[in-house]
Amino acid sequence: MNDIFIFTEGGGEIGVGHISRCVSLYEAFEMRGYFPQFIINGNESAVSAFIGIRYQLFNWIAEVDKTISLLQDADIVLIDSYKCPMYLYEMIKNESKTAVYIDDNLRLDYPSGIVINGVMGAEQLGYNKRDDIDYLLGAQYAFLRSSFWNVPIKEINPEVKSIFITCGGNDNGLSVRIVKLVSEEFPWIYLSVVVKDKNRPEISELKHYAQVFAGISADEMKALMGNADLAITAAGQTTYELCRMGTPFVALLTADNQAYSIGNFFNYDLVQEVIDPDNPSFDTMLVNQINYFLDPETRKAISSKMQKAIDGFGSLKLADFIINYTTLS
Repeated sequence: MNDIFIFTEGGGEIGVGHISRCVSLYEAFEMRGYFPQFIINGNESAVSAFIGIRYQLFNWIAEVDKTISLLQDADIVLIDSYKCPMYLYEMIKNESKTAVYIDDNLRLDYPSGIVINGVMGAEQLGYNKRDDIDYLLGAQYAFLRSSFWNVPIKEINPEVKSIFITCGGNDNGLSVRIVKLVSEEFPWIYLSVVVKDKNRPEISELKHYAQVFAGISADEMKALMGNADLAITAAGQTTYELCRMGTPFVALLTADNQAYSIGNFFNYDLVQEVIDPDNPSFDTMLVNQINYFLDPETRKAISSKMQKAIDGFGSLKLADFIINYTTLS
């Protein structure tokens, strides 16, 4: 197999969640001796944190002729998009030996190929399964970057001395609000916060209360998560990484498309409460959750469940399935 393409989007208001999870598949293919390439609808800011990946940047949805010209005799094409229209899925599928569609919410009735949904509880989403599609569903296929494939059992400290905070691409001042609140209510706790752009004026305020990071690598993110006793996070891809690390977290619902996944974290007792930042009682709810996790036995029980729920090897399982499927086709 010579040509493996990953089509996705990122940057701006979209954030880099699509790219981040696709990097995990990129790394898994590399681990198996293949050389994938990203095709990203975005700009340089979308890939600045992902060092060493092969990529092209252009609007592959609008520039259809350029997209199709890339795919002459393509072996594997993966598409992770909320924007790609059905006709383009069909065209890409017809140009590739194996077409793979990453889905979160039953977005489309995809063409023949492989549908992946690594969201917690995806098995119960109600896919109308067809004979010409293979479905790889559920948290056993959770997308985790290679830094998170092998991690130790989390050591639980007697006291909460460090909290890791990340609000993802839809921050909109939420990090500032949270850091100020937590530093006021729990002044003895060290705070590390990851933001999309630490040069924004409002982010400069955080430096008085927390250590601020932006554009960090997966290894650096892993270290911050692993060193923290507790996390406060947007309910997106980071929840799976925290789960793998065994770091208990307070989940914030910052986008509608997070609701199903984090709802299943709640159903499986991996989070205690999902907090909407628009709730008038947000501050009280957040403080109550932190107080709940001050108990080390509570954190220990949750941490053990988390690391059992996510084994870390979802991306390798996916790459192996896709490679075998293509080889046998």
